[in-house]
Amino acid sequence: MGSPQTIEEAKTQINDIAQKIDQEERGKTFISKIDQAINNAKPNDNLKPKAIMFQGGGIVPGAGTLGDEMLKTTGFENVASQYSNSAYNVLTLENLLFNPPQIILSDAKFNNGRVISHPALKKAKVSIYAANFPSKYLNCAGSKLVPALNRLAQIRGEYLQKKANHAQ
Repeated sequence: MGSPQTIEEAKTQINDIAQKIDQEERGKTFISKIDQAINNAKPNDNLKPKAIMFQGGGIVPGAGTLGDEMLKTTGFENVASQYSNSAYNVLTLENLLFNPPQIILSDAKFNNGRVISHPALKKAKVSIYAANFPSKYLNCAGSKLVPALNRLAQIRGEYLQKKANHAQ
């Protein structure tokens, strides 16, 4: 059993595990919670802030990954796929300079502040909103899916609110 690359694959895996350990009802309940989190996290507007999920070692999940689907589900555009056609890419300073995301989602322990405060980005007047998105949300597609979707929806809301406040 591999790592799920979509929310549906994660739900299938939860169901399979629940059946294997004779916990079908708990599996159904958990899948229901995931479906509820998806419904709650879906935006009610057409805005698509450009974002990336920055992981340790500069890795960013691109198209065809669970991270990509979570971003899309919660109303973001995942710009990692613009850097490369690979499922997982390495984020370079050049990418940030010439095609910066509006938002970088990263575990605070990876010190994304150091990345986005690079002197070259400051000189080029590149501004990126940094939000804490714990790496554990990408490490376990089962138990962490609900809090991951909730956190992404929260970050999106905070970013759009901050953007609206600056426009006034």
